Amino acid sequence: MLTCERVHVKIIKRLLKIENFPIDHINNLGWTALLETVILGDGSQKYIEIVKMLIEAGCDINIADKNRATA
Repeated sequence: MLTCERVHVKIIKRLLKIENFPIDHINNLGWTALLETVILGDGSQKYIEIVKMLIEAGCDINIADKNRATA
C-alpha cells in the first residue's frame, strides 16, 4: 500500500508478479491498495497507471472501506 501511495511503479510491478500476492489486503483504515491509491492519489498519470496495474492484476474493485466507499 505504501508503494501505491508513494507512486513506486517499478516496485509495484515486481510485487504484482509474486504468486499469491495479497493484492486485496485490508489495512487498519479499511483500505486496500486500490482504495489507498484512489483516495491519496492526485489523479496524475502515475496514479492512473497504478490503478490500471492493480485492476489488471485482479484486485477486487468492489471492496469498500469502513465508510462503505469503494474505489
